[in-house]
This record gives sequence, C-alpha cells and structure tokens, in this order.
Amino acid sequence: MEVKNLEFLKKILSIPSYSKKEEMVIEFLCGYCEETGLDYQVDDVGNVFITKGKIKKGEFYPLVGAHMDTVHFPEPKEIREHNGYLSAHNPTTGHQIGIGGDDLAGVAIALMVMEALPVCKANFFIAEEIGCVGSKHAAITNKEFYQNVGYFIEFDSPEDFSISRSNSGVQLFDESGDFFTRTKPILQEAMGSKMKLFDHPHTDTAPIKANFDFTCINVAAGYFGWHSSREIVSIDFVEKARVMGIKMCQELGLNKFHWVDNNLKQANYWF
Repeated sequence: MEVKNLEFLKKILSIPSYSKKEEMVIEFLCGYCEETGLDYQVDDVGNVFITKGKIKKGEFYPLVGAHMDTVHFPEPKEIREHNGYLSAHNPTTGHQIGIGGDDLAGVAIALMVMEALPVCKANFFIAEEIGCVGSKHAAITNKEFYQNVGYFIEFDSPEDFSISRSNSGVQLFDESGDFFTRTKPILQEAMGSKMKLFDHPHTDTAPIKANFDFTCINVAAGYFGWHSSREIVSIDFVEKARVMGIKMCQELGLNKFHWVDNNLKQANYWF
C-alpha cells in the first residue's frame, strides 16, 4: 500500500466512534469533502451522502459505502503497525483496544475507491450496529439520492474472503445475473480460492436493497476479530479491496443493474 493511502487508513481508524456517537467521523467526512470539492449533505440523523462528478442522460452513478459506527467505547486510539496488520491501543496504558475496522476500514476503502473514479456516489450510515438505524432512515427520507444509482457496493463483510449474498434474508444480487458474472473474476482476484458467499445478518445493504431496484453487494473490508479488543485490520487486504472496488466500478461502468427479489415485498420489509 502506498504511504499516503496507509496514512489515510490509519487516520480514519484512529477516529473514536460508537453507535449514535459518530460525530467525529461525520466531521472528518465533511472536512474531506470540503477539502476535495465534493458535493455532500448530512441528513437529520447524521448519514452522509456524497456525489462526485456529473452523469449524462441514461447514465447512473456507482454507489460505494460503509457504516460509521463501531461497537467499541469511543476513546482515544493509538494505531500501531505490526507484521502487515494494524491494531489500536490505549495511548496511556498501551493495552490493545478495538480498532473499529468494522466498519471504519470500510469507510476508508469507500473513500479511496471514490477518489480514483471520475464519477461516483458514496453513502456513510450511522448506527448500523444497533439495527441499521441510519440506512433505514436514509432509504425512506432521501429517495432522491438513490434514483440515479446503478448499483451499490458496500465494504462491510469480515476478513478477506467473504461476500454477503444476502443480509437479513434480503437477497442482494442474482448469482447468475450480469452483475455478478462480470464482477466475480475481480472478486476472485482479490480474495483468491477461499472466496465464499454468505447469508449474513444485517448490514446497510439490506434496507437499501429492500427499497430500491438496483443490485447491491457487500464485500470484505479486511477486518479480523471484529467486535473484540483483539480486532485487527489487514493492510494488504485493504489495498486489495481498494483495487477490487475500483475495478468493479470500471467494469460495470455508469450502467444500472436492475434486480428485484420477487420473494420480497420491497417497500414494507423494513418499515
């Protein structure tokens, strides 16, 4: 990983965050958008919506995203690097604490993917860990943001080989469809032979997919030992996920990949 990207990752992982206490992450994202000239908005609960570039008639935005909260008590973190992994430590005692890779690593990856693309949208949600509070709210109150989205790639699946095929029973994509057929080789390149599809519990792709007709996917973000004080983040896989996300968006382009799970009553599933 290039030094600038590594330092960027460390900076984001060092931000204290907890469900409904994401203020410092929100402040960071707003500052990042202002420094880089990106259009952004923050809704009444704290979700952040970013738009980069302009699309033409008939085109659609790629959407990347992650959630801003972690399960760890929001305290100062000293980020340390050892054997290709990042860990967090209390700066006073030196004891290891949760680094919050779930899902601050995803926040970093999504921003790095957006940085590399000329046209993209990004979405960062509050309070995923306590029931997708932010994404449920966003899906209902900011429908306009999603009207010109072609597909949604979230970076919130654990470790370095997992992909969410579904979240909370919401099917995210058609395994035999064009979206997965075209992106599967890119996913395999990043994750190798151990790549596996899972039916995972909740994350923000579920309420978004339940309310919109574009394809979604949730991919690995390189965090291990999540929800524990031993949580670590793989530097190597964050870089692979960055490249993977860029290649997926380049392959899929500014197109819409329409897909609806006919077994799901869309509008009423989550609300």
